[in-house]
Amino acid sequence: MTQLAELNTAVNALNNLWPLLSGDEKNRVLEQRNELNIKADELAVKTLLEGTAEIEQAVAQLNETTQAAIEAKDAIAVDVARIEKVADTVAKATQAVSKLAEVLLRLS
Repeated sequence: MTQLAELNTAVNALNNLWPLLSGDEKNRVLEQRNELNIKADELAVKTLLEGTAEIEQAVAQLNETTQAAIEAKDAIAVDVARIEKVADTVAKATQAVSKLAEVLLRLS
């Protein structure tokens, strides 16, 4: 049953990732998540009937997928933080230019 838990973890990681994406990337992640859900049913039946080396290999791949999704989400979060800092800096620079323009206008 640990295989099903690993599959669930991978699906959850993809669920956390797809809202941060757009366009084709978002669609591909959603398709993969849906495919994993379908495979979960198949895995549940197969796990109950027999444990195989193929299942263990699939679990290893799921673990890699989970880790990749987590890393992608973290990378996106870092990029978002950078963008927010740049936007804040631009806003502050805009305010400074505006104040300077007011002062120069008064001095004219």
